[in-house]
Amino acid sequence: MALPVPCSRRDGKKTRGWSLRREVWGKNKQITFFPASDIVLPIDMQAKAVMFDTNIFNRILDGKIDIDSLNRNFSYYVTHIQCDEICKTKDFVRKERLKAVFKKVPQSQVPTESAVIGISRVDECKISDGSFYKEIRSLLDSKKKDKNNCKNALIAEMPIKNGCILVTDDCALKETVIELGGKAVSSAEFKRMTNIVE
Repeated sequence: MALPVPCSRRDGKKTRGWSLRREVWGKNKQITFFPASDIVLPIDMQAKAVMFDTNIFNRILDGKIDIDSLNRNFSYYVTHIQCDEICKTKDFVRKERLKAVFKKVPQSQVPTESAVIGISRVDECKISDGSFYKEIRSLLDSKKKDKNNCKNALIAEMPIKNGCILVTDDCALKETVIELGGKAVSSAEFKRMTNIVE
């Protein structure tokens, strides 16, 4: 089985999904599966711009991802949201360990694309009309009701608008990013991707 990434076929047609030799119908949309020979890495993968969702730092702490094996040719990005969520971890010992992991990942902090009262930091967010943020939030809510969807929407908006690949093990968040034209993969998929492009 080939790499499960959002991608383009060699004939230039856009698609996403697994590279199998058949077509199936998914929920409300057709999902096309192509042979591995038709798959090329997406432009954004070649640019190697990546954003980790908060749960990925937990995966690193739990040993699911080896921080020392992260491909240093990638550019890693984060917003203040991930940092804020880590700082709100109830278990003090785990929180301190997560903060240490967070600092070890070679990343650049970027502002969120929208501002939400009570969540956004004045000096770490952009001001927008909020329409796209609301669209993301609405789609997230339709998939899974979660009090953190307001934060997840802010996390999702940045990679969608800036061409980063979001790495997340939140299925609803991953699906939302992809459905709105962004690139998103799970931690397991990301590990396979980095092995291929190294």
